[in-house]
Amino acid sequence: MKIAEIVVAVDFSECSRAAGARAAMVAERYGAHLHLLHAVPPVPYPAPAEFGLPPTVTQDMEEQATAKLQEWAEELQATGREVSHQVTLRPAVDAICDAARERGAELIVMGTHGYTGLKHLVLGSVAERTLRLAPCPVLAVKEALAQASHTLGRILLCTDFSPSADQATEFAIDLAGDFGAELHLAHALHPMIPAYPDLPPPEDYLAQARVAAGRQLESVQRRITDAGLEGTSNLLTGDPATAIAELGELHGLDLIVLGTRGNTGLKHVVLGSVAERTARLVRCSVLITKAADETD
Repeated sequence: MKIAEIVVAVDFSECSRAAGARAAMVAERYGAHLHLLHAVPPVPYPAPAEFGLPPTVTQDMEEQATAKLQEWAEELQATGREVSHQVTLRPAVDAICDAARERGAELIVMGTHGYTGLKHLVLGSVAERTLRLAPCPVLAVKEALAQASHTLGRILLCTDFSPSADQATEFAIDLAGDFGAELHLAHALHPMIPAYPDLPPPEDYLAQARVAAGRQLESVQRRITDAGLEGTSNLLTGDPATAIAELGELHGLDLIVLGTRGNTGLKHVVLGSVAERTARLVRCSVLITKAADETD
C-alpha cells in the first residue's frame, strides 16, 4: 500500500496533538510526508465595534496560528519526519478536503474528543463533516496522546460485504501486514428484515441469514488468512454499531476499519449510518474508506 502524503488537521487541542502523534507513526512506517493544516475560524472583517474586537483580529489570529503551527512542525521534524504546514482563513472542512485533493493525499488524520457519558456520542461537527466529504480515507483519532503514539497491534475490519466494504478490506489487510498487526474480522447481523423494520422476521429468517452471512464471512476470512494474518472472525447479532463497539472493548483494539459509500450530489453529505454511529460509539481510532459511487 502506498501512503506518500498525509494531511493532518490541527486545531491545537490535545486531540489534535494525539492525531499528530498517530500521523507521525504512520508516516514513519510508509516514509510519508506530513502536511499540517490549521483553519482560522471566520471572523467578521472588519470586526464591528460592538464585538469589542480589534479591526486586525483576523490578521492577529493568523499570525499567532502560523507561529504555533511552525512550532508543531519543528517538533515533528526533530523526529525525522518531512513536514510542511499551512494556515488558511477558510472554513475547516472545506480547507481540509481541498488540501487533500490538491496534494493528492492518501490519508487525512484528525483528532476527535474522547468523551465519556453522553458526550461520548459526539465526534464534533468538523470531524463528522470531514468523514462525510473527504476525498480519501480519514483516520479519526480518539485516544489520548500517550496511546496514540503506540504502534497498531490489533485492528478490526468491519464488513457488510458491499463494494465499499471490499475496499476497506484491501486497506485493512495492507495496513495490518505493514504493521505486523492482528486483523480481526466482524459482520453484524441485524435481526430484522431491512425493508420491513417494524415487522418481526419469520422464525427461520435469522437462521438462514446467519448461514448466508457465515459463508460470506468465511470468504473474507480466507483473504485475510491468505495474506498471512492472524485474528478472529466474528459473526455478531444486533445493532451493528453497538455490537462493533462492544467487540472493540472486548479485544482492546487500536483501530477499527470500515467502508462507506462515496456518493455524489445530495447523497454525498450523508455518511452511512452504521459508519457514522460506529465512529461515535467506539473508543479507539476509526479509519473510514470510501468506494466509488454505488447504486442503492
